[in-house]
Amino acid sequence: MPRILIRLLIVLILLPLPHIARAQDLRVFQTNHYRIHTDLDQELSDDLATRLEGMYAEYARRLADFPRPADSRPLEVYLVHDQQKYLHLAGITLAGTGGAFNASRHLLAAFLDGQGRDSLRRTLQHEAFHQFAADAIGPSLPIWLNEGLAQVFEEGIWDGHGFLLGQIPPRRVRELMKMIHENTLIEFTSMLTMSPAHWSAGWHDPDISSRRYNQAWAMTHFLIYAADSTGRPKYRDRLLQMLKLIHNGEDGDAAFRQALSDNVGGFRDRFMEFARAMRPTPQATLLEDQSTLADMLVAMAKKGRYINTMDQFKNTMIREHWIIHYRSGGLQWESASDPGVYFRSADGAPLTDEEEHFELAGSRPLEDLVCRRDGLSLRTRFSESNGKIEHETLVESGS
Repeated sequence: MPRILIRLLIVLILLPLPHIARAQDLRVFQTNHYRIHTDLDQELSDDLATRLEGMYAEYARRLADFPRPADSRPLEVYLVHDQQKYLHLAGITLAGTGGAFNASRHLLAAFLDGQGRDSLRRTLQHEAFHQFAADAIGPSLPIWLNEGLAQVFEEGIWDGHGFLLGQIPPRRVRELMKMIHENTLIEFTSMLTMSPAHWSAGWHDPDISSRRYNQAWAMTHFLIYAADSTGRPKYRDRLLQMLKLIHNGEDGDAAFRQALSDNVGGFRDRFMEFARAMRPTPQATLLEDQSTLADMLVAMAKKGRYINTMDQFKNTMIREHWIIHYRSGGLQWESASDPGVYFRSADGAPLTDEEEHFELAGSRPLEDLVCRRDGLSLRTRFSESNGKIEHETLVESGS
């Protein structure tokens, strides 16, 4: 089972970058809105550049009231293999990060080794929002909303043409339900008024950090996607009004009370009603299921067992009752007690060979795992790095 990396996404506590001009070993290319410095392979760097532009289009569309100046310089992005090079370029004071936006230098940096390609892509979707928002909205977004919005975009699913936003991953619901059950939600007045310095004080504790990020995501998702009986967003216009107030210089807490509510207890109650009813979205669930199957294939390969057909894979998983144990921060969970669910559709029908199969992968260590359902066509590819098999899942198109 691959290690689950806890990414601490840092925005403010960063060091100067006196040596950044000497990074001559990075090739540089430019897109419409970004200047990218990288030593990643051409295929991956091109893919990341395409996704960055796609995400920029989403930021600009969703935040059309906050355009960046037309003559803005390209946004600087550094994408490298090595963690030490990343730390040197980004000037990070803490090493437990996979990517960061340096507000003082207005650049984004991230690295690949150790976190995998899927995590790197989510990191960029998250950190690129901070970079965009610093220009468009300003530097005074309250930390919970800055991180919450970044995570809403982080969870977007790229389908090759654009991003499917509003996703609710199963892992976030698990953590939110655990927080509600154990009464560990952060008190809402404290959350709304938390300073960046206070927020950063929890970085040494993965459990505290994870809970803060997850609650910020859930609160922001609620404000964007909670709907009335007709299906119309209930709070989205008021959230935009709050952003306008902040853009015009209003304090974050005051902007919240003016635009949304000065009854924080009432806001908490409405949020709790929404949170208790949250369920994972089908597309996000499918991505997690695909990752679980990939983890099982990697675990089997570690034992010297290689799968050739989908029937062999399914029968082995079910016969041997394979279960994978996961841990992230203070949260622990297992894959499905019945591995057969990963080979059936939502209505319980077995997936056909067209819907789920392996495809030859050339020189890669394992064959590609392909799944087409719930409006997505997924391809999981396997690669070998430092003697370990890693996997990434690409959404090729709608099915």
